[in-house]
Amino acid sequence: MNVQILSEDAAKKMLADHAFPAHTAIVCFTDGEQPIDYGNVTDRMFCVDVPDISMDDLTDYKYTVDDFAAAMRADELAQFILDAQRDGYDFICQCAYGESRSAAATAAIREYFTHDGIKIFADYRYCPNQLVFNVLYDAMCIKTKKREV
Repeated sequence: MNVQILSEDAAKKMLADHAFPAHTAIVCFTDGEQPIDYGNVTDRMFCVDVPDISMDDLTDYKYTVDDFAAAMRADELAQFILDAQRDGYDFICQCAYGESRSAAATAAIREYFTHDGIKIFADYRYCPNQLVFNVLYDAMCIKTKKREV
């Protein structure tokens, strides 16, 4: 299973160059803007419209962790990822700059399936959003009863 992190610009270039990998599921993070149209290259896309915030910012956005998980549709996203992996899809996680929310989702996917999500946190190119990571990783674990949270 391959999991890539892309910025919006890199994803648009890949699409324009017709270099999009086959059999790839997309997890696309937006912050109120229109997501990229991946309709011609994949039948599996899940769009998450949440701000790139930390635990410290939750109250400023009038969120609790549970509210943020609901806004992220974490249960649905976890099921989407589990189904796509079962069906042999690779993943692209994409957000505006390809550094925070998409890196967090990639780390959660890798931690869940291959136990090496820490590599994303250790890579200086990324600053994974810990809130997104924890919400998604916990949702996948709860969904499959891998652990109780």
